[in-house]
Amino acid sequence: MGTSRPGRCVHVAIVQSPYADSILSGEKTIEARFARARRAPYGRVHAGERLYFKRCSGGYFAVAEVVRVLMLAELNPVAVGDVRDAFDDRIRGMDAFWEAAGDRRYATLVTFAGVVALDAGPDLDRWARGARRSGWHALPDRADPERGRQRVA
Repeated sequence: MGTSRPGRCVHVAIVQSPYADSILSGEKTIEARFARARRAPYGRVHAGERLYFKRCSGGYFAVAEVVRVLMLAELNPVAVGDVRDAFDDRIRGMDAFWEAAGDRRYATLVTFAGVVALDAGPDLDRWARGARRSGWHALPDRADPERGRQRVA
């Protein structure tokens, strides 16, 4: 694993602080992103890729492996409600999250496992190319500072 994986990405999910504890405790095992248009992570994240978690306006706090990705399209408020009913026990979304998702047409549900606490991750100043304010970054595999290192879960 010490070489780049062509076509593979390393991902950075920017999350609000209340979700950090749920991720670290293992209660939250799905990161859900809803959008009006097809944008990352939709179509960009795949099983086997590494996912870093970073607090909004804060630092990195965890890394995990993506184990499953579900992409949904042409959503409407009823379909978003169905997603909530089926997955919220693992998404752990607050009411405000679900209210904001109600008018979105696309969703990416990223199931992750093997969460390890850490305090460093990819250098967004170097790799994000002007998109620092985005809530999700799909970076080239070579941006992963852990690439080639063995992690103990």
